[in-house]
Amino acid sequence: MHAGLSRDNDAFAPQAVCVLRGEKPDWDTAKKVLGEPNFMRSLFEFDKDNIPDSVIRKLRRYVVRCRLE
Repeated sequence: MHAGLSRDNDAFAPQAVCVLRGEKPDWDTAKKVLGEPNFMRSLFEFDKDNIPDSVIRKLRRYVVRCRLE
């Protein structure tokens, strides 16, 4: 498991959101992101069609884990 990633399933999706936003994928950062006043709006407005390949590669560990569980 990558350093900084939580084994807690409740933290898993918010950490993936941090990766998409270019933030550190740890629980402390995820809590800050979730607490932002415009968090939901940022999800709706996120440009899902232009995610850089480097970010896609980082997200693979989250997708693989979801498929295994």
